[in-house]
Amino acid sequence: VSRAPGVARNWNPAVNGLVNAISNVGPTTFWVGGGFTTVGGAPRRGLAQFDAAYSVRFVTDGTSGTSIMGDTNQTVVLGAEATSVTAVAPPGFHFTNWTLDGAFYSKANPLTVTDVQRDMVLVAGFSNLYTLTFATDGTPGAYLQGATNQTLLPGADATTVTAVDPSNDHFLKWNRDGAFYSTNRTIDVLNVQADMSFVAVYSGSVYTVTFGTGNVPGTTLT
Repeated sequence: VSRAPGVARNWNPAVNGLVNAISNVGPTTFWVGGGFTTVGGAPRRGLAQFDAAYSVRFVTDGTSGTSIMGDTNQTVVLGAEATSVTAVAPPGFHFTNWTLDGAFYSKANPLTVTDVQRDMVLVAGFSNLYTLTFATDGTPGAYLQGATNQTLLPGADATTVTAVDPSNDHFLKWNRDGAFYSTNRTIDVLNVQADMSFVAVYSGSVYTVTFGTGNVPGTTLT
């Protein structure tokens, strides 16, 4: 049973038969007995010793001046969580994400690795560039004018992007990272200081109607 979420897990390494008994011989070591003949593919007839502790390491990608705050070499019991670590960027750079085995793992910083099930080496990535992406909300026929993928130095300005209406819909707003950003169909993102994702949102056959009095003194609308 995993310690963190409390759910059943397969044996790691795998056994090819039933486990009938478990005996602790140390804080992270135990013996198991049962009707198996292999453990992790190696011959173990009915009896095997398991080490329930794993190595969790945190390293940088080698960018000069970067560092990691916290315990970078941890021994963690199976199913437990590692203590939190923080990737620190030097001036002119910023943290991008953690990778595990060369694949994306998390953008969290600080990072807490939970439910450890194996040895892990987490690599903190850094960059002196920011990425901006622009997309529509998927409305058929809608498209954007301008560079939809831009890579910029910190403090630089993005080139303008314009949301274009399809025939039966009209532009409503831009969202940035899921939150409202602007109602201007053409946007200029200035002084970029973070990775950002913009989505042009459209509304089908819904328009704004404004009523006025023509500035005639004493007139009102009801």
